[in-house]
Amino acid sequence: LTHKVFSSEREKLRMRDLTKALHHLRTYLPPSMAPAGQLTKIETLRLAIRYISYLSEELGLCQEVLEQRRSSDFVEQAQTLSQFLDQPTAMNTEQLSSLHHSYQAKPKPKHHSENYHL
Repeated sequence: LTHKVFSSEREKLRMRDLTKALHHLRTYLPPSMAPAGQLTKIETLRLAIRYISYLSEELGLCQEVLEQRRSSDFVEQAQTLSQFLDQPTAMNTEQLSSLHHSYQAKPKPKHHSENYHL
């Protein structure tokens, strides 16, 4: 019985953490992307993916460059991500500039892109 109670409490905490994280993620989506009602968890994730893709395209990060970055230096990127996730949310100007420069790529190719807004 104690194991069941412990497992249940652990699951409740996990779900609370997930809900908080998704709520925080929703704050980064522009109002034009989020419908007036509450987004479901999967809708939030899908919209965030579309928005990140849109922003990547705006920054000139074409799909080929993104794929190349995913496949090269995976360990280094994982360490960088781990360090980033361990930091507080606020970033100073130097960190933002460094992040911006590390993700600059060749100019984006001219092609028709899908509409990222709902």
